[in-house]
Order: sequence, then structure tokens, then C-alpha cells
Amino acid sequence: TPAVIMIIAIRRAFRLLFYAFFQIGKSKEEIYASFRQTILDIERLIVMRDNPPPPPSPLPWGSTKPADTNHTSYCSKGGLQTLSADDLGMLLLHIHECRNILWQSPHRFPPDILRNLSEDLAELAGERG
Repeated sequence: TPAVIMIIAIRRAFRLLFYAFFQIGKSKEEIYASFRQTILDIERLIVMRDNPPPPPSPLPWGSTKPADTNHTSYCSKGGLQTLSADDLGMLLLHIHECRNILWQSPHRFPPDILRNLSEDLAELAGERG
């Protein structure tokens, strides 16, 4: 019906004006995109450190120290993969960025999703469980 089409067109035009011209806030799609990007960065960090690339071979010139072949910076005892201090710091920064997105726009997320995300981020940061 024409009335429904007009209402949808007016709503979209209003949203475009509100978010594009006034720059008051981000749209739902922009917030979701930034949250997805941060979660993807967390996933890349964890996956890369779960199966890290081998360290580069030593240069033929320069250092006279022998190359470390046991990869202690990547693996703990028993062959389990662990994150280095730098990687843990980067992980916490990504978690903080996710929390900021959630705290700055809680009205963009359903309450149950917000609660689940907050719990998952707390577990990932080591604050719970």
C-alpha cells in the first residue's frame, strides 16, 4: 500500500539526515560493524597464537648468539600454546574496545545479548570462571 511505502521512505530519509548530517551518533549498522571488526581482531589474535608461525631464521651476519630452536616464547611445557605478555595486552585492549562499544550504545543490543556478551568478555579477560 502507498501509505506503508511512504512511511518507510520517510523513516529512512530521517535516519539518513540524523546520522549523516548531524553526526550525533552512529547508526546500528556502524556499531555492529565496529563490534564485528573488534571480535574478528580478537579471533585472529587467538588463532594466530594457537598455531604461531615459526620464528625467522637468524641472519648470517650480525648476532653471534645461537638461534633458539625450542620456541619457548610460543609454547609452555607440555606443548600447550600460550599468549605472550604483548599478546595478552593486545587481547585486553580489544576486550576493552568491545566493552566500550557495548557501554556507549546499550540500546542497540537486546538485553539478553548484552548480558551474554558481557559475561563472555569477562571470561575471556579472566575475570570470571
